[in-house]
Amino acid sequence: MKFLEKYPDLNFLIKNYVLPFLFLSTLFMFIAYIVVALRVSDAKNYIMPDITGKYFINIYNEISKYNLNIKLKRVYIPEKPSGIILQQSILPGEFIKPKDKLTLIINNYKPLLTMPRLVDLSLKNAREILSSISYDDETFSLEIKKILYVYRTDRTPDTVLYQYPTENTKVSLDEKVILIVSTNQPVTITIEELISLDVGSLSYYLANNQKTYLIKEILDTNHINEHGTINNIKFINNIYEISLKNYKKNYRFFSDFEFITLNPEKEETCEVYVSNSETNEIEKILEFDKIWFSKPHQFENEINLMINTKGETFVYLLCNNKIKKVKSFKPDFKI
Repeated sequence: MKFLEKYPDLNFLIKNYVLPFLFLSTLFMFIAYIVVALRVSDAKNYIMPDITGKYFINIYNEISKYNLNIKLKRVYIPEKPSGIILQQSILPGEFIKPKDKLTLIINNYKPLLTMPRLVDLSLKNAREILSSISYDDETFSLEIKKILYVYRTDRTPDTVLYQYPTENTKVSLDEKVILIVSTNQPVTITIEELISLDVGSLSYYLANNQKTYLIKEILDTNHINEHGTINNIKFINNIYEISLKNYKKNYRFFSDFEFITLNPEKEETCEVYVSNSETNEIEKILEFDKIWFSKPHQFENEINLMINTKGETFVYLLCNNKIKKVKSFKPDFKI
């Protein structure tokens, strides 16, 4: 202290600059240590697991809790099981945070083709496109499983009105395509041709032939390829009563089947439309795809429908020409 008294300027410098600097530096280091310690502590719950060698469909729920931006890439290695994860872009043990991009390379036993858009094309053009789909410098074809006709005076005959699978979805080489096509001739519907359909095609086909249906029974299935398929169908009191198969899941792909519950009033005439567009204008909704309708006093209880979605899909229930319900579905990710 005597030393500082001999040098008053140095004393002033230490008291006003050096000591505050040391105090603030110490405080900063302490805060930084606390922050790092907390992050390291929290990071235990945000460490990327090793998911290579596992089936993607089995581990999706496990990794979805991280809220990652998942992108899938497909390769074709015959000696590896189909659906297994071969590589992951975020290595096991790395810290992750929500919205980080995770690219997974998944093995496909057979090439996955991108389903082309066939709606609004002629049936002839649709056949030509399906017979020549490119994939990795090779050309493949898809078989048309069934062609159904709808009487439409507002469309040129043999115009594709509906397709399954929907455009831009990934399909295997053994995928069977269903097309609904316009005709200027009366149409006769048989149970035999309906029972082999998926519920999306059935909904569109019946609604555009002025027929309606009711889901009478839902059967659980452990096979995802049976999801939305018709198990049985009966024609009772001018209504098609169907039982269908449902694969229970809690994630949505780009194209999928979804349930929707309706509550039409007994005295109402109701229609259901689907589209990828959102609107509150009745005139625009009437231009969308109609997939269901009911006449007054046709149904007394709530109605369950299973609809075919693609991308972000909006479902509109119109009753007595008024919007009664709007529901939307968004995919979790697109393959």
